[in-house]
Amino acid sequence: MSGCNDNKFSVQSCVLNVLNRIDEDDVITVILQSGEFCCAWTGCFCRIEDNTLVLFNVFPAFDGPIVDGESCKRMHIPLDCICAIIDPGIEPSPPPPAETADC
Repeated sequence: MSGCNDNKFSVQSCVLNVLNRIDEDDVITVILQSGEFCCAWTGCFCRIEDNTLVLFNVFPAFDGPIVDGESCKRMHIPLDCICAIIDPGIEPSPPPPAETADC
């Protein structure tokens, strides 16, 4: 599977850095790419296993919840397909300092 960037190690490293800041059971939205198409899924963070992100109680991010409460839907997402992770509970990192040009 191809990710969003040709440098898979860099992308996976970045994804792992973000995932390490997420608490278990946080509700997150994952934007992923497969080929030329993208989609977004929302669910509870479960764990990272064999270079995949495991979400449970998964539903499409933009179509509303379809969780019936009786079953625990799981999704295994390869890390190299993840383009972005949205977790409302994580404060964004401050931007890097601006470089000043010598005049």
